[in-house]
Amino acid sequence: MNETEKTYYSNCFIEAVKAKIKYGRKVTIKCVSAFENHKNYKVFCPHFYWIDNQTHKRYSFHTDAVLHFPQWLFFKGAVKQQKTR
Repeated sequence: MNETEKTYYSNCFIEAVKAKIKYGRKVTIKCVSAFENHKNYKVFCPHFYWIDNQTHKRYSFHTDAVLHFPQWLFFKGAVKQQKTR
């Protein structure tokens, strides 16, 4: 899975679903509840990310900007990757 870090408008749910459609069983989608996301990032909305089951890398669509409703429904961001714990 090679994701570039170009910025474009989307959201984490759309990007997770796109990855699942593109890679199928190679990808597992996970969700962080709105309460957990608010505790860690001060944004009260659920967050979706996906894990490549072969490389165990975690991918997420996000931005460094602080977003408030309805901004987090559609925002400019990029797909980032990190190793899972």
